[in-house]
Amino acid sequence: MKTSFARLGFGRRIAAQFFLALVGFATQGAPAQKTVPDQILARPIAHLSEQAVQTVFAAHGASQGDAIPQIDVRVLKVPAAKRDRVLQALQHNPNIEFAELNALATPSATTNDPYVVNHYEWHLLKLQAFQAWDISVGTNAVVAICDSGVDPTQPDLVGKLLPGYNVYAGNTDTSDQFGHGTEVAGAAAAQGNNGIGVAGVAWNAWILPVKISDASGSSTYSAIANAFTYAVDHGARVLNSDGLR
Repeated sequence: MKTSFARLGFGRRIAAQFFLALVGFATQGAPAQKTVPDQILARPIAHLSEQAVQTVFAAHGASQGDAIPQIDVRVLKVPAAKRDRVLQALQHNPNIEFAELNALATPSATTNDPYVVNHYEWHLLKLQAFQAWDISVGTNAVVAICDSGVDPTQPDLVGKLLPGYNVYAGNTDTSDQFGHGTEVAGAAAAQGNNGIGVAGVAWNAWILPVKISDASGSSTYSAIANAFTYAVDHGARVLNSDGLR
C-alpha cells in the first residue's frame, strides 16, 4: 500500500510532532549568533553630555557611525581585530549603560517542498518549525516509528529507513499494509528540501521502523513493549507509537 502524504491528516499528529521538535531539536545547541565584525551598539548613561560621550568612545578606540536617537543607542565603528576588547572595555565603563555586538538578523530556514511552500503543512507554522530548523533539522538523530510499518518506496522516505524489525511477526518485514505507520513517519521525518511532497518536522533524521501490528493495525501491549526495547537498544533517541490505545 503506497501512502500519499498529500491526503493525510497531519493535524492529528501535532502533539507528537511537538514532542519531536522539543526532544530532537533541544538536544543540539543553537548556532553562534552572526554579528557585524566591526560594529558595537552602545548606550551612554542618561544626562551625560554629548562631548563626554564622544570622549568615552574615542578613549576606547571607537567612533560613532550612526545612532538611534529615540532610544539613544549609538552604532560604533571599531577595528574588527580589536572589537571584542573594545566591547569588554565599554561594558566595564561606568558611563556606558550597556554595550553589545550588532547581530545580523537572517531569515528563518525553510524548504522547497511544494506542500511547505504552499502552506498546506500549516502545523509547521504552529510548531514554529522554521525557527527550529535554524538550530537543527534532526541530522543523524534516530526516530523509531513503532507502528504498522513504514513504506520504503514512499518518495519522501526513500533512503531514510534504517533496517528495522517486525516484533509482531518476529521477522524483519517492516512493510506497511495498513498505512498508518507511513503517515506518522512522514509527519516526523519526511525528507525536506528535496523539491517534492512534504517536509517532516525532523526532516533530516533517520527512521527506524519497528512494526508492532498486523494488517488491520491491531497490536498487543507486549508487542509495543518489545518494540520500545528494540528501538532503544538500536540507537533510537525518539520513539513514537501513535494511535494505539
